[in-house]
Amino acid sequence: MTGPDVGTPLTVRDLTLRNRVVGAPMERNLCDLAGRVTPAYAAYLEARAAGGTALVFTESSYVRADSRARLRQMAMSDDGVVPGVRMLADAVHRHGSLLGVELNHAGRVVPRAVSQRQPVGPSPVPCVEIGGDLPRELGLGEIDELVEAFADAAQRALDGGADVLSVHAAHGYLIGQFLSPRSNHRDDRYCSPTAFLDDVLVAVRDRIGPRVPLFLRWSAFEGLPGGRDRDDALATITRTRLDLVDVVDLSAGTYGAGQWITPSGEVEEAYLAETARRYREETGLLVGLAGRITRPETAQRLVAERAADLVAVARALHADPTWARHAVAGTQPRPCIACNQGCADVVFAGNPLWCTVNPRTGHEAESDGAGSVDGARVLVVGGGPAGLEAAATLAERGASVILAEATSRLGGQVVPTAAMPSRPQLGRILVWWTRRLESLGVTVLLDTPLVGSEVAERFEVDAVVDATGGVDNVPSVVGDHDRLVGIRAWLADPTDDAEVAVWGADRAATYTADLLRSQRRRVVLVSTEQSLAAEAGARERLHAVERLTGDDGVELVLGHTLEQVGPEALVVADPVGRRRSVESRGPILVSQGSLPLGLTDVDPDLVVETAGEAGGSRSLDASVASGHDAALRTLARLLAPRPRARART
Repeated sequence: MTGPDVGTPLTVRDLTLRNRVVGAPMERNLCDLAGRVTPAYAAYLEARAAGGTALVFTESSYVRADSRARLRQMAMSDDGVVPGVRMLADAVHRHGSLLGVELNHAGRVVPRAVSQRQPVGPSPVPCVEIGGDLPRELGLGEIDELVEAFADAAQRALDGGADVLSVHAAHGYLIGQFLSPRSNHRDDRYCSPTAFLDDVLVAVRDRIGPRVPLFLRWSAFEGLPGGRDRDDALATITRTRLDLVDVVDLSAGTYGAGQWITPSGEVEEAYLAETARRYREETGLLVGLAGRITRPETAQRLVAERAADLVAVARALHADPTWARHAVAGTQPRPCIACNQGCADVVFAGNPLWCTVNPRTGHEAESDGAGSVDGARVLVVGGGPAGLEAAATLAERGASVILAEATSRLGGQVVPTAAMPSRPQLGRILVWWTRRLESLGVTVLLDTPLVGSEVAERFEVDAVVDATGGVDNVPSVVGDHDRLVGIRAWLADPTDDAEVAVWGADRAATYTADLLRSQRRRVVLVSTEQSLAAEAGARERLHAVERLTGDDGVELVLGHTLEQVGPEALVVADPVGRRRSVESRGPILVSQGSLPLGLTDVDPDLVVETAGEAGGSRSLDASVASGHDAALRTLARLLAPRPRARART
């Protein structure tokens, strides 16, 4: 049966959502240290509302001071938060969207270092998976006070102009701790998994009245041994006071199994779709579905096939604030590649979130200061991520752009990296860039290597962006140098050796070793580093590291220096100089950083800006941001009074 379109409005109690796209709760670290909303937070939400999202949620907001889990988490714990909520409501209402506020108490996973208090929980059971502090068991009177705290927080949200409330019962926070047999060992009435949740739902509904929609965020499973599985979670929710709830907001995972909260690109798109269908059938409620929904066509299918009534999108909206508009129109947004680098892996550091593929994310309140340069001619040299982003940014501002790439394809290091098991979604951003350049009328010249002195001779341009990239850094080492090959050079022209060594443990080394492992080659990885992909976040590197450490065909020699290379062995030394031999044949892929290329002898009359590896960037996100920034600097210099470039004679 074909159901509604993703653009079909949906009425919930007295409110009508203009389409089926919900901006899911997502912590952003954009509040101040008192948990108050900032203009940056309002601008972030406003951009998503302006982009067509029907309902935009705040992040998980703490209802009482002892439930604050992160330094810049949004507070709903006192009346001083109301003006901030009003700021958010006004921002999203300006664009026809609704504002939702999610209420939460983190319970036993509250770090003492943040709250300055011992955490509390249903039972004195710490969350060992994250090294959590021992919680104090809540007394009956304290539970009553917490229930009232949820109701008070709901009232503050309404006073600030929020349209929708949500109670967070997922992801291993306090309500989820009462729900789970792993953390609830009580022998009073709250030994019943739903008792605390029911009390909260009753109190919140009494406070907000019959007209305000109430969502319930729920984990379809915990993902840890001894926790609730899919059947347990579904059976539990049917025993809850669902008569007070309008929408089940379905997610999955818990603390210690966060890979299900923000699943990587290796997890199937909309992996909870069939589970959501069961919830719709067995609860009779509207269901909003989260869980790696990144493609507009996926959203359309979920709604049309009645797997879900709403699609709850977080990271995809983080990557493109106009995602909802694309979903309704059936066009393609700037894609989320599910890398978790600037979102899930940044939350605990306390820094504002950013996005690998969108350098504007997190800076919505800032003006980029650049204007339009209609008619200006710009040459971008290099078609890697920095050059692609620079070319798109320049063309969007009216420049006439030529992009010259030395090889036969665009993408630079994105191309081989996209073929790795840990990066299955990466190729989507290259497809998007390519289509974007075509739609903007950028002239792309492949197989066009250039040196600086040729630019003015071959092109009549006003400015140049040098995005020529870099080459492998291959340090000297004693022994058989013929075995050494730069990792990017090898990936561009791989051999079929049964055994391969990797020298290094950065992202490139780790994910390449994982690729080699998947090809059933014997792998030896040597590095002075003590861990794999140390510059990457925990969720980004999780699957690759688990596979490498659990494979008998992979030998990890961490914390050791490569001293000598022989034809069939490597000599390595530990930090105190003790040497040993490690059996190794085949090529040694060197991942010891890169050396910038860069143009030299460019006509001094031209505006020249450098981007990406040519300017020192060492990661995808840095290269994308560098390309964007180089474009803005180029625009600013072109707009400033200066002599025009010389015409070619």
